[in-house]
Amino acid sequence: MKYEDLIKLSHDYDVPLVDVIFISINRYGVEMDTTEKRIRLKIKLDIAKEEYYLAIPVNTYPSPFKIIDNKMYIGSVKLGDITKLEKDTINNILKIVENKTIGKYDI
Repeated sequence: MKYEDLIKLSHDYDVPLVDVIFISINRYGVEMDTTEKRIRLKIKLDIAKEEYYLAIPVNTYPSPFKIIDNKMYIGSVKLGDITKLEKDTINNILKIVENKTIGKYDI
């Protein structure tokens, strides 16, 4: 899958490109240099004004999406900047619920 494929899907099905990107990320997950199997992140896409919060699989199988140096790519196309990154564990979820905040944890 390439960025052009996402654009084509968006046009073919009349779905916003941001939605197609997130559906694809949820389907494929991401590849990154970590031993974690799931992460939570905040991302500011280059094509959107809003910042989004996602929980996604990592390194579960080959993915066209990569996170390198707090940036997300599909192929060589940068999709956006990662502003928060944390492990997707029950302890982190409980901290979020208790504090009503999103923490930043090294992974």
